[in-house]
Amino acid sequence: GKCNQWRASPWSPCDTTCGSGMRSRHVQCDNEDAKECLGPKPHSREACVDEGPHCTKCRVTLYGGQLLDGWRATFGVGDYTTDDLIRKGVKCEDVSSVKVQGECCQAHLYQYGDFNRAHDGWNASLTAGDYDVDALEAAGAQDNDVSAMVVALSGECSGSTQHPRKRRHHGMSVDSLSGSDATEVHSQRLGEEVARQFGSSVKSGAAGAALGVLAAAVALVL
Repeated sequence: GKCNQWRASPWSPCDTTCGSGMRSRHVQCDNEDAKECLGPKPHSREACVDEGPHCTKCRVTLYGGQLLDGWRATFGVGDYTTDDLIRKGVKCEDVSSVKVQGECCQAHLYQYGDFNRAHDGWNASLTAGDYDVDALEAAGAQDNDVSAMVVALSGECSGSTQHPRKRRHHGMSVDSLSGSDATEVHSQRLGEEVARQFGSSVKSGAAGAALGVLAAAVALVL
């Protein structure tokens, strides 16, 4: 008779960005009765580590003039004063857009050339992505005059397995997720909603602890 075999789909991406996590695949027998398949059932989940180039790449480009066009100046990891920016070609009061490249890359923009140490100015922190004027303003940049910048790899996901980041579910309905993924997203959204209602005080002290307890309770219920 026919020898029934186990069939496995390709492995999913690692569920953690830049660190240790798990990946999964669908495994099924050719026969509806799994007992008819030869040998033990292959594993459907296994440990994985995401440590690709995107975990250590970090590059920030400032643009003037047209969106992501016109003059440009590109920077790697480092601290840049006003003089540093000018030497690289940045024009005063003419930053129209910013591109941050690298999953763990961050750009911190400052209004003043001393990184706002002696002045109370605006600052904006950007993660990987493209930012036009509106996006920059939403992040905290109140004008187009960037006078200092710090480019750094996030300590939470710079290729270290000690601080992995879970993959985000951008644009996905919670209803399309299942199990722990749905619970994670529900808890995250609840935490964000509580933060909006109670303000920044939830980030520290007793309020922060209360938020953690509330999110954990929701996870148990879900």
